[in-house]
Amino acid sequence: ADLHYLKEMDPDLGEPMGMDEDEWTYGVDDVNQIYPNIYHSAYHTAESKEKLTELGITHILSMGDEFTEHFKGEYTYKICPLSDDEDQDVQQFFRDGIKFIEDAIGNGGVVLVH
Repeated sequence: ADLHYLKEMDPDLGEPMGMDEDEWTYGVDDVNQIYPNIYHSAYHTAESKEKLTELGITHILSMGDEFTEHFKGEYTYKICPLSDDEDQDVQQFFRDGIKFIEDAIGNGGVVLVH
């Protein structure tokens, strides 16, 4: 799969949403298909066997050092040990994350990124 668009994306994600963290509400159904066979969600979706099955997920890319393989043995996982810190260098995880997604899609998989 050609995921060149991920490599060419503008790193400037814009201004903050202007909401306090306690105003954010995420749930199992807060999931978006961002490209064919690639979904993005908060962690709640990655812990819902029902939702993962509904979406046809085969691979889970977790971006956080607090995550585990919740359904170990049932999905292929890649956990990038990203700390929730504004000084964290997220770029160090791009190459491995992109390769994980490319390999998954290249083998007919469906990826959830959270």
